[in-house]
Amino acid sequence: MNEESLLNGLIKIHTRFSFERYQATATSQFCTMWSVNDPPDEIVASAPLEAVCDLIDRDIDEEYAAELYEMTLQEAAASLCQFINQPEDET
Repeated sequence: MNEESLLNGLIKIHTRFSFERYQATATSQFCTMWSVNDPPDEIVASAPLEAVCDLIDRDIDEEYAAELYEMTLQEAAASLCQFINQPEDET
């Protein structure tokens, strides 16, 4: 999966989970897939992150999820592209 298809997938996921609070773009913040008034205590096992894991067909641990949480969708797409292109035992 290339970076552009990842970005398009992330925009679709963002739109679904942000409940259209925001018009998702490449510069949308990854974190706004969750409530901005009541941020999650844990990102792992949340519906938005599970959708991202389904998109890339890989699991994401809490540490990497926290890194993604702070990124824009464009940054997350680039990071996820690198993540899925490295062997799983190196993640």
